[in-house]
Amino acid sequence: MGIVFLVVTVGRVLRRKAGHVLAARDYPQIANEFGLVFKPSSYKSGAGTLSGDVDGFRVLVDPDDQRAIRVRFPDESLGIELHTYEHNQRPRKGQRAFRVTGTGVSGWFKTSFATPELIEAVHDERVLAEFRALRTIRELSSLSLTPSGFRAVFDYGSPPFIPASIVREVVKGLIDVARRLHEAVASEPHEEPAPGDPDELEEPTESGELDASSQKHE
Repeated sequence: MGIVFLVVTVGRVLRRKAGHVLAARDYPQIANEFGLVFKPSSYKSGAGTLSGDVDGFRVLVDPDDQRAIRVRFPDESLGIELHTYEHNQRPRKGQRAFRVTGTGVSGWFKTSFATPELIEAVHDERVLAEFRALRTIRELSSLSLTPSGFRAVFDYGSPPFIPASIVREVVKGLIDVARRLHEAVASEPHEEPAPGDPDELEEPTESGELDASSQKHE
């Protein structure tokens, strides 16, 4: 029994030691699949980086320095904060605290704020399914979702790397969730200000009078 345990342990160590080599070998294929750019690492034991745009979202895979996969949004229109750790962030205007619930994800996010439409979107079964898949990755140290995008941090030991299979799975999953959340915001009806609404009135000058060019002639 002790010999079997030793063999398994040594095998895991060797896989970790060779992980950056395999990642560096496989990342160019990942780059071709997603239309990303692979940049070889400047470190002797580095895996290299992947970067580029996927469906309008900016993707960065950087296991060497950040040990992370990031998906940046084109704007900060999403009123949401999700973190798998305690965060001192307070809800922004229009957001409220809530609890992400669902099989396999309840209690995973320790900090969660969002606008009503995004709270509903987060509980879409397709979004929850992606979160469940991410949670099963033991080496995923933390996951954050903010108005600027996703940040998933991994710990596969040293030298740092993220397996190509995980990169493929996580990038696909995060892009899918990002797309669904943006669609939820875009589908919300936008009410135009009613005629005479204060938002449509001319702003007074410092003297308290309307600018002469906007006054009506009697």
